[in-house]
Amino acid sequence: MTGQLAWYVRTPFFYGWAIVAAAFFANLISTGVQLWSLSVLVVPMLDELADWSRADVFGAMTVRSWIATAGTLLLGRYMDRRYGGMALMVAGGVLGGVSAGMAAFVREPIEFMLWFGVVGGIAGPGQAYIVSNAIVSKWFIRRRARALSLSTMGTGAAALVMPLAVTALIGAAGWRDTWIVLGVATVIITVPLALLMRRQPEDVGLLPDGDEGADADGAASRASQERSFTARQALRTPTTWLMAGAMTMASVSILGLPTNLVPMLTDRGLGSEAAAGALTLYGAMSVTARFGWGWVAQRTHVRTAVMLLGVYATVVTSLFLVVGGFTPLLFVLAAGTGFAVGGIVVLNPLSWPTYFGREHVGAIMAVVMPITAIGGSTGPYIMAKAYDWTGDYAIGIGILAAAWAACAALMRFAKPPRHAALTPAPLPA
Repeated sequence: MTGQLAWYVRTPFFYGWAIVAAAFFANLISTGVQLWSLSVLVVPMLDELADWSRADVFGAMTVRSWIATAGTLLLGRYMDRRYGGMALMVAGGVLGGVSAGMAAFVREPIEFMLWFGVVGGIAGPGQAYIVSNAIVSKWFIRRRARALSLSTMGTGAAALVMPLAVTALIGAAGWRDTWIVLGVATVIITVPLALLMRRQPEDVGLLPDGDEGADADGAASRASQERSFTARQALRTPTTWLMAGAMTMASVSILGLPTNLVPMLTDRGLGSEAAAGALTLYGAMSVTARFGWGWVAQRTHVRTAVMLLGVYATVVTSLFLVVGGFTPLLFVLAAGTGFAVGGIVVLNPLSWPTYFGREHVGAIMAVVMPITAIGGSTGPYIMAKAYDWTGDYAIGIGILAAAWAACAALMRFAKPPRHAALTPAPLPA
């Protein structure tokens, strides 16, 4: 063990948990700014910018996802390189901060499209959710579900913390200064956390799950027995595309309903603070869902868990069509939506290493995650456009419910592929 690497081993805890902690907070600020803060900021923005429509705001989110998709396809393979994930995450943090900060100065929809949509999209390949999930999956095998439950909990914590914090900040400083604060926070939080990222435990003289001593032989055996598909092998299997289709359908609702939850609830008679409170409740249940659905996946199979989640989410989403403005039920459904979205947020990254192994999971996710991001980007636009056309969200909610049902149906046929024909492939340098 060289002196350069020894400190990773000398820490009083397995360094993989430092990776998980860094991923948690990076996910919190990244998702909090680009998603949950926007869902609150859209109301005062449209109040001041009276000639804008909701589609103008959420259309920029769609463009952001499209550009991020293209960038991830080009650069995502670097997540499997020794320092590739770290470099991508640093760049994503800096550009993401610029994107948010410059949104403070927009006057026209095209300006918001440029800064939030285009520049934010260029930051996309370094988004914490994409990079950190690939890296966390490499550090754990036995405890992978628990580790991903904790790291992805940052996205749920963002929904728990950011709406009320941003609401208070808007009240104190206005929506423009709020964007500046969010931009600065993105840089000063994300960049230091990115510097903690390391590709896999073997790079620093450790083993997956932190096993050592008497357990080391067993850990090494598990790591060698977890046969891994290369990206090329995985992309040749029908299972990959069935899974990608299922996750894409789920992604339509991941962003579609939560981003429009505050304006939808205010339209149904709730005040802005009550609507933000409902979004906070959504966040609390989203955090809880990480462990609930992770527990289901560990005791059955991740495929079964996704199918059950799809059926559950179809029912919860559909109920928004019948509750009207009855406040107690709106809060219950906000919580139920959080439990659904939080589940798919952890089951999606858990599915890929479970099916295809950990060695090349970054390259595989670099292809499939942009596809699911396209689905996610359409959700907010579908909801916003449904409102702009009809003055109501009913059509959009019906589409989101159907997407959840399609997720469950596609996953039914996504059986794990056989590994018999696999030959080991070397990791990129």
